[in-house]
Amino acid sequence: MHELIGAIKDAQAHGLLIDPTDREFFVEILSITCQEVERGAHLLYVMSKTYYDISSEYMIDQIASMNALLFLQTDTERTAHLRLLSSNTTATSTRIIQLAQERQNEYTLRNKARREEYQNFLDKMDEEELEAIIG
Repeated sequence: MHELIGAIKDAQAHGLLIDPTDREFFVEILSITCQEVERGAHLLYVMSKTYYDISSEYMIDQIASMNALLFLQTDTERTAHLRLLSSNTTATSTRIIQLAQERQNEYTLRNKARREEYQNFLDKMDEEELEAIIG
């Protein structure tokens, strides 16, 4: 975003953007666009990381434990193993729900922090603009 602001300043210095309100308008549009792009990128990152973590930590073990059914000899053994799988699935589901909630909370906090960063940046730009006008 700093590069884009620099380009606007250069254009303004060369007389291409005459009005400071034009500059403010473009900065505001860029800020909104940057926030949306960053929020989307962060969401994709969190989703892919969560998917990977769930797959590698939980799902592979669940799938691997299903193979044991092939080697069990009696219905009693299979029934006991299915109960164990059901219990493990319930525990795993609970852990996955907790992980998803943690990731959602992290995502929300990160977005709030970035929004504040952008707002601070815009406030700083406003201060610089005011200082330039006042002298």
